[in-house]
Amino acid sequence: MNLSDSRTAGQRIVRVSAADAVFSSLRKAIEDGQLPVGTRPSSEAVLAQRYGVSRSVVREALRSCASLGLTETRTGKGTFVIADRVGGDLALGQYSARELTEARPHIEVPPAGLAAQRRSGEELQLLRDIVASMGREDDPEA
Repeated sequence: MNLSDSRTAGQRIVRVSAADAVFSSLRKAIEDGQLPVGTRPSSEAVLAQRYGVSRSVVREALRSCASLGLTETRTGKGTFVIADRVGGDLALGQYSARELTEARPHIEVPPAGLAAQRRSGEELQLLRDIVASMGREDDPEA
C-alpha cells in the first residue's frame, strides 16, 4: 500500500530525538533574540512542562546549548545565555573540536578492542541481553 500523497511523495521524514527538538527550539530562541544574552531560560521544570518532556531531556538540550557556547550553567545560580551565535571553532578547555576529533580514534578504539578481547562469557551474554532488551523497548525515554 502506498501511503504517500502529492505533498509528501519523494520526501524523507527525518526523525529527531526529544532532546534534539528541545535543543533546536532553545537555540532558535537564543539566536532570534527571544532569549537575549544575559538572561536565564525558564527552569528545567517549566521547560519540561512546556515541551511535554522529562527534565532529563531538557538537561540534555541545555548541555547541547552549553557545548556550542550559547549557555553556561553556574552552580547554585542556574543557566544563563552567554552568546547569541555559535563561535567559529568549538573548544573544550584548551582543546579545539578539531583536535578532539583527531584524538578520539586513538583514545577510544584501542581500549574498546582490549575490552572486547578480555571480556568473559558472562559479560558477553549480559551485553547481548541488554541489546535485546533495547530492541524490545518502545519507550524512548527508558
